[in-house]
Amino acid sequence: MTAQQMIAIETKATATTGFAQEAGIILNAMLSELAQDYDLAINLSTATVNLSPSAPQGGVGPYSLPSNYLRVAVDEMVYEISAIPYKMTQITLAQMDLQLNVPGAANFPTCFATDVSVNNVSPPGPWLYVYPPPTQIIPLQIRYYGSQPDIVSPETSTTVPWFPNQAYLRARLRGELWNMKGNVQKAAAYLGEGPPGMQSPISAPSILRHWLSLQGDKEGAAQQVVLDGRYFGGGGQNFGPSKATGGV
Repeated sequence: MTAQQMIAIETKATATTGFAQEAGIILNAMLSELAQDYDLAINLSTATVNLSPSAPQGGVGPYSLPSNYLRVAVDEMVYEISAIPYKMTQITLAQMDLQLNVPGAANFPTCFATDVSVNNVSPPGPWLYVYPPPTQIIPLQIRYYGSQPDIVSPETSTTVPWFPNQAYLRARLRGELWNMKGNVQKAAAYLGEGPPGMQSPISAPSILRHWLSLQGDKEGAAQQVVLDGRYFGGGGQNFGPSKATGGV
């Protein structure tokens, strides 16, 4: 179903056909909210950032991240040295500020921090910082959740919204249109804000909860508790003393 078709159906159902443009604005806001609030597999993207000793602060950064970057997927800042994968651990910008960056500190990066402030202009944000600074050019693979562009003039657009569960989009849009019209009871039924018994069996929150429990393709994959890589290692890094490494 295209954006135009969806808006036409829901404005007709709520007797708000004169508010198609407003319905389009609401639809774009809904889609933006979904990308911002949920880690959706459909919004995963992969990019490469080349870490270099010639970058600012001796290689610490900042490095420019993709313009649609929202947040990194867990355990998805990885690079290879001599075919050995190394995983970096995320820290805060405050912790990054406390790292000792002096001559001789360069090594294989083990930590990273991101700055997603909208005020970053030179270079354009969002930014990436790494520590220790690299000793060589290192292609860093980043898998991240990204935002989606707005649909241009959705009330007349033949674009299919990127969010695949259109039952949710329709229920949510219908509730928002009832709310805009001032019908609080019907709005609450579709938006899931009414008391038990008043909510529609196809309310937007119930549809979304069910879809989120099944979204992606990892039901058969074993899940693992993630430990702090600075202390528990990863990719062959930071292992404690053993018979192989010495110290025992």
